[in-house]
Amino acid sequence: MNEFDQAMKDLWQWTDGKTPHQQLPAFVHERINWVVPYMEEGLSYAWALQFVLGYNEPVRKKEFEYGGEWLPVSEEFEQWRGGPLRSIREMQIAVELIYGERQEAADDDANS
Repeated sequence: MNEFDQAMKDLWQWTDGKTPHQQLPAFVHERINWVVPYMEEGLSYAWALQFVLGYNEPVRKKEFEYGGEWLPVSEEFEQWRGGPLRSIREMQIAVELIYGERQEAADDDANS
Protein backbone atom coordinates (compact mmCIF):
# COMPACT_ATOMS: atom_id res chain seq x y z
CA MET A 1 0.00 0.00 0.00
CA ASN A 2 1.44 3.40 -0.88
CA GLU A 3 1.98 6.10 1.73
CA PHE A 4 -1.09 8.15 0.78
CA ASP A 5 -3.44 5.14 0.77
CA GLN A 6 -2.11 3.98 4.15
CA ALA A 7 -2.59 7.43 5.67
CA MET A 8 -6.13 7.67 4.35
CA LYS A 9 -6.94 4.21 5.68
CA ASP A 10 -5.53 5.14 9.10
CA LEU A 11 -7.50 8.39 9.17
CA TRP A 12 -10.88 7.34 7.80
CA GLN A 13 -11.41 3.58 7.96
CA TRP A 14 -11.61 2.83 11.64
CA THR A 15 -15.19 1.77 12.14
CA ASP A 16 -14.45 -1.37 14.14
CA GLY A 17 -15.02 0.33 17.50
CA LYS A 18 -11.30 0.72 18.18
CA THR A 19 -9.56 4.05 18.35
CA PRO A 20 -7.57 4.87 15.24
CA HIS A 21 -3.88 4.12 15.16
CA GLN A 22 -1.63 6.24 12.99
CA GLN A 23 1.45 4.59 11.58
CA LEU A 24 3.95 7.31 12.33
CA PRO A 25 7.75 7.36 12.43
CA ALA A 26 9.51 7.40 15.82
CA PHE A 27 10.54 11.05 15.43
CA VAL A 28 6.85 12.04 15.15
CA HIS A 29 5.93 10.03 18.24
CA GLU A 30 8.81 11.73 20.03
CA ARG A 31 7.22 15.16 19.48
CA ILE A 32 3.77 13.90 20.44
CA ASN A 33 5.04 12.16 23.58
CA TRP A 34 6.99 15.31 24.49
CA VAL A 35 3.88 17.51 24.55
CA VAL A 36 1.42 15.08 26.22
CA PRO A 37 2.58 15.74 29.82
CA TYR A 38 1.92 19.43 29.26
CA MET A 39 -1.59 18.60 28.03
CA GLU A 40 -2.14 16.64 31.23
CA GLU A 41 -1.18 19.80 33.13
CA GLY A 42 -3.66 21.98 31.23
CA LEU A 43 -2.13 22.80 27.84
CA SER A 44 -5.00 23.02 25.37
CA TYR A 45 -5.29 20.66 22.44
CA ALA A 46 -5.00 23.55 19.97
CA TRP A 47 -1.72 24.76 21.47
CA ALA A 48 -0.39 21.20 21.75
CA LEU A 49 -1.01 20.68 18.04
CA GLN A 50 0.75 23.95 17.21
CA PHE A 51 3.75 22.98 19.33
CA VAL A 52 4.02 19.48 17.88
CA LEU A 53 3.84 20.81 14.33
CA GLY A 54 6.44 23.44 15.15
CA TYR A 55 5.69 25.81 12.26
CA ASN A 56 7.37 29.20 12.72
CA GLU A 57 9.66 27.57 15.25
CA PRO A 58 11.24 30.73 16.76
CA VAL A 59 7.80 32.04 17.73
CA ARG A 60 6.52 28.65 18.94
CA LYS A 61 9.70 28.13 20.98
CA LYS A 62 9.32 31.50 22.69
CA GLU A 63 5.65 30.83 23.46
CA PHE A 64 6.38 27.36 24.80
CA GLU A 65 9.32 28.33 26.97
CA TYR A 66 6.99 30.24 29.27
CA GLY A 67 5.88 26.85 30.59
CA GLY A 68 8.45 24.24 29.63
CA GLU A 69 11.51 23.18 27.71
CA TRP A 70 11.19 23.34 23.92
CA LEU A 71 11.94 20.26 21.84
CA PRO A 72 13.65 21.51 18.67
CA VAL A 73 12.08 20.52 15.38
CA SER A 74 14.43 18.04 13.76
CA GLU A 75 15.27 18.28 10.08
CA GLU A 76 13.86 14.78 9.70
CA PHE A 77 10.52 15.86 11.20
CA GLU A 78 10.46 19.05 9.14
CA GLN A 79 10.95 17.12 5.91
CA TRP A 80 8.31 14.54 6.87
CA ARG A 81 5.82 17.25 7.88
CA GLY A 82 6.17 19.17 4.61
CA GLY A 83 5.69 18.16 1.03
CA PRO A 84 2.62 17.04 -0.88
CA LEU A 85 1.13 15.13 2.07
CA ARG A 86 1.38 18.09 4.46
CA SER A 87 -2.35 18.32 5.23
CA ILE A 88 -2.65 14.55 5.66
CA ARG A 89 0.28 14.51 8.08
CA GLU A 90 -1.25 17.34 10.11
CA MET A 91 -4.47 15.31 10.38
CA GLN A 92 -2.51 12.21 11.42
CA ILE A 93 -0.82 14.16 14.21
CA ALA A 94 -4.14 15.66 15.28
CA VAL A 95 -5.79 12.23 15.45
CA GLU A 96 -2.84 10.78 17.35
CA LEU A 97 -2.97 13.64 19.87
CA ILE A 98 -6.65 12.91 20.51
CA TYR A 99 -6.72 9.10 20.39
CA GLY A 100 -3.11 7.96 20.65
CA GLU A 101 -2.04 5.47 23.25
CA ARG A 102 1.37 7.15 23.69
CA GLN A 103 3.17 4.17 22.31
CA GLU A 104 6.45 4.14 20.49
CA ALA A 105 6.24 4.12 16.71
CA ALA A 106 5.15 0.72 15.46
CA ASP A 107 7.90 0.84 12.86
CA ASP A 108 10.78 3.30 12.89
CA ASP A 109 10.68 3.36 9.09
CA ALA A 110 6.91 3.90 8.77
CA ASN A 111 6.07 6.79 6.49
CA SER A 112 9.64 8.01 6.33
